[in-house]
Amino acid sequence: MSWIAVILGMLIFWAGALFLPGRAAWPGGGAPQKEGGESGEVSGEALVKERCAMCHPLGRVRSAQHTLRGWQATIEKMKLFGLQATDAEATSIVKYLTTAYPALGEEVSKTRLYIPNEHDNTLSVINTGTHAVLRTLPGIPRPHALCRSPDGRFVYVSNHTEAGGVQVIDTVSDGVVARIQTAGYPMHCAFSVEGRYIFVASHGANAVQIIDGIVREVIATIPVGQAPHNLVVSSDDRSLWVSNIGSGDLSVIDRTTLKVRGTIPVGKAPLGLAMSPDGARVYSANTGSGDVSVIDAAALKVIATVPIGRGVNQVKVGPDGGSLWIAVGGEGVVAVMDTSSYQARARIRVGQGPHGIAFTPDGKHAYVTNSDSDDVSVIDVAALKVIETIHVGKAPACL
Repeated sequence: MSWIAVILGMLIFWAGALFLPGRAAWPGGGAPQKEGGESGEVSGEALVKERCAMCHPLGRVRSAQHTLRGWQATIEKMKLFGLQATDAEATSIVKYLTTAYPALGEEVSKTRLYIPNEHDNTLSVINTGTHAVLRTLPGIPRPHALCRSPDGRFVYVSNHTEAGGVQVIDTVSDGVVARIQTAGYPMHCAFSVEGRYIFVASHGANAVQIIDGIVREVIATIPVGQAPHNLVVSSDDRSLWVSNIGSGDLSVIDRTTLKVRGTIPVGKAPLGLAMSPDGARVYSANTGSGDVSVIDAAALKVIATVPIGRGVNQVKVGPDGGSLWIAVGGEGVVAVMDTSSYQARARIRVGQGPHGIAFTPDGKHAYVTNSDSDDVSVIDVAALKVIETIHVGKAPACL
């Protein structure tokens, strides 16, 4: 029975080590105490070495390099796995990590644009400074749309297939780091304001699914209208707006109750969706009727319908906050509309089948995916004209 004694001895040894003075009890213990029972103030660096390095080598901690939000999410995740830290200690840890190991993701997000090429299962990575394709990422099943985390570190790509799924790309390595199972035919996605949750419009399930970005799994499913396609999160994070192509309406979800609190009929086959910076107006691009519905977000009603053109696709509010940019897929143009007068400012000729629109962080350039000509038009926002065309994969889709 000597082996039993050996095992008991090892258990006693590790139990003693777990509760040595000066170390965090993991799990179930507290922070080190000063004489007299008062909690000692420990620097963020000391806490990282004491708590984080218990499970992760410091080299791994240093290589993470998140933004403030990224480090906050990481510490919350560590708490789920047993990290013992008070709110003050967690804040101190996050402050130190954000300062000592600044994010690479934010810098990357300023200079890179990811293009989903739906018909050849790839992503094109474009340098927005040079307008050159840096690389092509293979093995992404039918990528239709994508969304980037607020800290710029991750891109979530929907796989528009019967099997469903969302793939997570690390923007630092440009590698797939996770695959999250969803219902079939996921479409657009959007992040919550704080960056923890990802909302996915599930075309196949007639629902919006919510992904927890920490555990990376679906945690809730909310029924909406028929064939949901696009969605936007209000700037105050209180509501989620969803365009339903099949039922010709918008669903408005309350973030607190996770229930639909309003349904707004719009034009035929609403596809694109955007919200004004102040959250007062929502714009629905209706591909079936070739117009844009302007919705009063507080009153939950359409206040104007503006004819635009055949086959309107995605829509984005311009960098100036006072213009609406609409990809008019059936006419090969991007229409720019004044959001006050609803009058046209410009119609910019681009490639064939314009689909998605994205702006650079400095607002100087707009990128438009052209699904039928397999390229991307780069527009000078101030001059309202195309300055370059970038060839990418087959059928570049939503941005």
